[in-house]
Amino acid sequence: MGQTVYVFIDESGSNSQGQLYTVTGCWCVGNSNPYSVLDDTRENLCDLAESLGASDVSELKGAKLRPTTIDTLVQSVSAFAHEDDSVPSPPYPWPNGVDRPLRFSVKTMNTELMLETLERQGVSKLDAPQTLQMIALTSALDPIYREPRLSYDHIDDIEIYLDADVWKTPGAVVEEISQGSTPVNTSFETKDSRKIPGLQLSDLAAYSVRRNARKGDCNQAYAEIQSSLLSM
Repeated sequence: MGQTVYVFIDESGSNSQGQLYTVTGCWCVGNSNPYSVLDDTRENLCDLAESLGASDVSELKGAKLRPTTIDTLVQSVSAFAHEDDSVPSPPYPWPNGVDRPLRFSVKTMNTELMLETLERQGVSKLDAPQTLQMIALTSALDPIYREPRLSYDHIDDIEIYLDADVWKTPGAVVEEISQGSTPVNTSFETKDSRKIPGLQLSDLAAYSVRRNARKGDCNQAYAEIQSSLLSM
């Protein structure tokens, strides 16, 4: 039996106002289900956060953690994922760094500039934020559709999970227009991040990338994510 590529999508910032909007994909391979894959990693990160002074960490949320804590957590993700029984041993199907169990994709946009650009191109003011969201989602999923592609030799399917119902329409549109773009079945679902460990890791990544751009901290987390990007 083959394996499943999981992609967990989350965002930081607003797609309707402000300057920076970041969407990240957290990528891994598993043969279980989205509720259990990376759960040991999540639990270890929660324990680590509490050992660093955070209180009652039942869900990983970047906005609720100190930047120094986020730095330590993100730098520890790969080591914990290597020990996670829900993630198989390498090699992994990435086009680069086949020994890394966890990878990221990132798209950051200037919200105000993008909305103005879309409106000048004829997109209505009402539809522009959701259009921006679809563009960001498509960009975060580029490693599926563009060269160098994933290696599909031992992959049965790709399951993409998006955080909360705000992604329902963008996810449905991108799923429809991308059908047939991969040699395996690709599905999109919205889920509650409280129940999906991978979405919590994607939240950490999105928050730290955007915070680094805005505040100049989370430097170590940002560097770790950059070193874990899927090459394009």
